[in-house]
Amino acid sequence: MKALELLRQEADQRRIYRTETNIVDKITPLVDYFGQKYPDTDWQRCCEVVSGQCGKGSYDLAVRHMIRWGKADARVIEDAFQISLPPFIHELYSQMQEAVFIWRNVVHLMPPEEVVQWERQCREWEDKAGKPVRLVRFMDSRSYSGDIAVRRSVCDDKWRMYYVSVDDDSDYDEARLDQYALAEDLDSWLQYVMANDGAYGPEEYHQREAGYAIHRIE
Repeated sequence: MKALELLRQEADQRRIYRTETNIVDKITPLVDYFGQKYPDTDWQRCCEVVSGQCGKGSYDLAVRHMIRWGKADARVIEDAFQISLPPFIHELYSQMQEAVFIWRNVVHLMPPEEVVQWERQCREWEDKAGKPVRLVRFMDSRSYSGDIAVRRSVCDDKWRMYYVSVDDDSDYDEARLDQYALAEDLDSWLQYVMANDGAYGPEEYHQREAGYAIHRIE
């Protein structure tokens, strides 16, 4: 997967963003969480205020991606929901256990066990617990209320990348939702996100969302 090769190159790249929002307060708990879970790595260097102060106007934030390389087992998700995930999900988890990608949007790639817990919880909230699983949320968008998921089309049974808003009360079996897919697969979607500094897609909504909180200055 080309995107994973690019992420390895970008993984330790230090980027500086300017913002007036409280985005640092959303990243810091993830830094602490990674520090407790994976204490063999200095995660504090992945989020540092280098100028100004949150809550007192604009400030500059130096960030790096937080990536725990290694193998995880996507079959945990398949066994929990009795589904067969696309090969690109297996390839992702064969190289990456968990990650927090920090661009203009902050995205948490959950480990398979947390994916199962989160999807079950969401399906209970949506009253979809008894329905076939055609959508699996595996990345949590920390900048805004929403998740990145894979969704299986009812038209051609193909899994595609999909954005799930917290306000979306649609039935995922609806064929019309195919047109809202973010990308055909994870590789093309990740390459788009990296090239566009965190924007999830070309639609105006995603472009506006990515540019709202922070902008890169270095």
